[in-house]
Amino acid sequence: MKEQLYLITGISRGLGEGFARSLLRDGHTVFGIARSDNASLRAFAQKSPGTLIYRRFDVTDIEQIPNVIKEAFELTKQKHVDRIVLVNNAGIVMPLGPVETHPPAETERNIRINLAAPMIFTSNFLSNVRSFSAESVVIAVSSGAAENFYFGRSAYCAAKAGLEHFIKVAAKEITEKGEHTKIFAVRPGVIDTDMQSICRAAPKEQIMDTDQFIQLKKDGKLLQPEATAGLVLRTIEDSRVHHGEVVDIRNLYPEET
Repeated sequence: MKEQLYLITGISRGLGEGFARSLLRDGHTVFGIARSDNASLRAFAQKSPGTLIYRRFDVTDIEQIPNVIKEAFELTKQKHVDRIVLVNNAGIVMPLGPVETHPPAETERNIRINLAAPMIFTSNFLSNVRSFSAESVVIAVSSGAAENFYFGRSAYCAAKAGLEHFIKVAAKEITEKGEHTKIFAVRPGVIDTDMQSICRAAPKEQIMDTDQFIQLKKDGKLLQPEATAGLVLRTIEDSRVHHGEVVDIRNLYPEET
């Protein structure tokens, strides 16, 4: 089995925690980045065949991202890994509501977490990975919000649209420079996470489709984080997933979503 290192943002809960648990169970090394702690995940890691390096870090502190990436690559040197993967997963949906109601600080925070941070993580990953022979992959967790227009979620929609465009440009540059990192974006579908809880609790005047979120939960149509994480990770080996593409796991694996 390949010695693999995964750098994952937002591992303290939701899909990020799902990534970590799935990878640790399979014996991989996870360099997990999160603002808050997760004692349950730490305990799980101690009993799993994999290794967890839990790095407490707020991705809004974008000036420090280069230092975090350097830490991860120092670990790569020590372990002599065969594959190194960056998963830009951290995300927030707030602020909600019509655009004129958004506090400037909340809008800035949304763009920092959903767009600026993954851009800077990716750029520093690419600049560091050139000196390694390991196979390298970058996955950006996106959303159908990148192309759909959802009332009350303008910041989230705009950030995800920007993220997908960034991935496509980065892929074009990698190809034209003759480099070999594979980079793509994945839309994981609707997952039973805190983001869904926030939308279910939102007043209708904020997002209007609150009832749809409530019904998805009632009907059991929300995907579970760890199962979804496993499907997203499967895209790394899937020959149908090409460099620079945006893929939806519901289209790739319809029988499992």
